[in-house]
Amino acid sequence: MGWPRLSPAQTLVFAYAGFDRLTVPTLARRLGNTRQSTHQLAQGLVDLGLFAFTVDPGRRGGRLLGITERGTALATDAYQVLGRLEATLGGHSAEVLREHLQLIDFERRPLPADPLVAAPTTSPDSGEDPGPTRPTPLAPR
Repeated sequence: MGWPRLSPAQTLVFAYAGFDRLTVPTLARRLGNTRQSTHQLAQGLVDLGLFAFTVDPGRRGGRLLGITERGTALATDAYQVLGRLEATLGGHSAEVLREHLQLIDFERRPLPADPLVAAPTTSPDSGEDPGPTRPTPLAPR
C-alpha cells in the first residue's frame, strides 16, 4: 500500500516528538512554531493515523500526542531505507548527499506530486529567483 506523502514539517514531528508522548505546546516549543500551527500539523498526522491524542493523566482536560503503531512502522521503514541508501552510497557519498539535501528549500520549491516528473525550472532570463544552485551529481567512489 505504501506510505502517505508527508510535508517536511510533518517529518520534523517524527524527529522532535520521537517516541515520547507530549503536549502540543511542548512540541511547538521544540519546533519553534506557534501552538496553533503545531496543533494543525499534529491533527494532520492524527488524521493519517500516524499519531494519536490520548488523555493527559497529569492535566485535567489535557491531551498528549503520541506516535501510533502505524507511525512507528513508517519511521522504522524510513530508517531502513536511509540505512540501505547510506550503505549503497558509502560513507563519503552519503555525507555529500545529506549536505546537498539540506540545501533544498522544500517549502519554497516543493517536490512534484509524481516523483518521476521533473520539477519545473526557471530560465535565467525569466527574472525569477532560481533559488540555490543545484548540487553537482555524486561521483561514484
